[in-house]
Amino acid sequence: MPRGAKVRDAYGGLNQVLTVLGIERKACGLAAMFSVVLFASLDSLLFGAVVFAGLWCLVWLAMKYDPRFMEMVRDAVKSPGGWYDPGQMPDSPWAMEVRSGAEREEEP
Repeated sequence: MPRGAKVRDAYGGLNQVLTVLGIERKACGLAAMFSVVLFASLDSLLFGAVVFAGLWCLVWLAMKYDPRFMEMVRDAVKSPGGWYDPGQMPDSPWAMEVRSGAEREEEP
């Protein structure tokens, strides 16, 4: 620690993920919305409750082993899909060029 540096207390709760019922609030809202849609479409409160409980358990288990699980899902959705496409690497052995019928006729 550098000379003259001040030590300040930090609160660990400020850096934790906000949770509802032990899972991240966005995942809880998504599970609730999905179960309400199923309840409204199938007219079965029991089925909606079972689906919510099942989704809650899946997300709870995922967040138990990795608390930043939803951040990884969000980053995967935001990343460009073409970056993982093997067809965009022209020097790869499985790269191929797709041409339409009009382009084939123009070639000599």
